[in-house]
Amino acid sequence: MAFIIPTFNDDPIHLREAVESALRQEHVSVEVVVVNDGSTRAETLRELNELPRSVKRIDQPNQGPAAARNTGIRAISCQYVVPLDGDDRVSPDFAARGVETLESDADCRFAYGKVALFGAETGAKIPPASVGLADLAGGNRIAATAVFRREDWQAVAGYDVELRRGFEDYEYWIRLLTRLGGHGTRIEATLEYRQRSESRRRADLAMGMAITRERILINNAAHLDILLRATWNRLDESSAETQMAWNDPLQIRRYLRPLKTLLAPFPR
Repeated sequence: MAFIIPTFNDDPIHLREAVESALRQEHVSVEVVVVNDGSTRAETLRELNELPRSVKRIDQPNQGPAAARNTGIRAISCQYVVPLDGDDRVSPDFAARGVETLESDADCRFAYGKVALFGAETGAKIPPASVGLADLAGGNRIAATAVFRREDWQAVAGYDVELRRGFEDYEYWIRLLTRLGGHGTRIEATLEYRQRSESRRRADLAMGMAITRERILINNAAHLDILLRATWNRLDESSAETQMAWNDPLQIRRYLRPLKTLLAPFPR
């Protein structure tokens, strides 16, 4: 089992916390690889020089997170992989629970955890218990950190290095399910996902998703029928959910409550 941690000018404290959370994994032996993706920040470089001796460091010119993850995965021979961003953390049971899930279910392509937000914003996100291609066709439902098999990464030729401005993790999950079939499964472990004040603007997110969708089409040109059927299935599910909501008086009152509050100050 290996953790691959790409870093580009990360805050040194954040990077240290990410590495420490990987090293603190329980009930499974882990290898930790930090890929320095062309960092220039002096504080980050000092932290890289002070990494524990058990951590493998790889330096490369800046090529983006997809290329950095691929570099790290190529450098290991472990059966299982966890990509972890250089400012996030995982609970001590993350790796063990992920491996257990993959070993007990041959059709599971990746095992992802619950998400705890921390930093500039706090909260929690609970992804679906299981996701198939139809679930992801309408949009990403899980984070970039999940346990998957190295042989599956190799079978689909790794992360798409062309996606430097898009969502390389989302495209990768889609490609795994389109080409290999199966599903993803939620585990009872936690990804601690750091929120920054300088988060992407809405326009940047929209542009990133547009770029990602184009790469999904290009990378799955021979499997567009599978993607289309998955998209139809998701549309049918969304339509059924909407119809059920409108047939439920409690749901209708819930939807109308913000409108009622908005109109309250106006005289009748």
